[in-house]
Amino acid sequence: MFYDFLIQVYKETSEINKIGQHLTSYVFDYEIQCDVQPSTEQLLYKTFGKDVESTFTVFCDEDIKVGTIVKFNGKVYKINQKIDWISYRIYSIVDSEVTLND
Repeated sequence: MFYDFLIQVYKETSEINKIGQHLTSYVFDYEIQCDVQPSTEQLLYKTFGKDVESTFTVFCDEDIKVGTIVKFNGKVYKINQKIDWISYRIYSIVDSEVTLND
């Protein structure tokens, strides 16, 4: 498989501030090489076996948890579906509106 793109993976951090508010932030963790393709309803159903909301389909070797925040081409996305194959993984990513701490 050809991995021509880079995706930045962010980890979630949380803290409680001085007045007791729970604050969540996202900090850059690492970068991965991958293949990114536009998603279509037919491809998503064939790949995931069900209707899946998706902006892009990502193919890579790394194991990333569903719910992880990633950045691709300057936009922020969230991994919402994952399939483990023998030698690689397929992810569905959707737009996300969280603020990143770069």
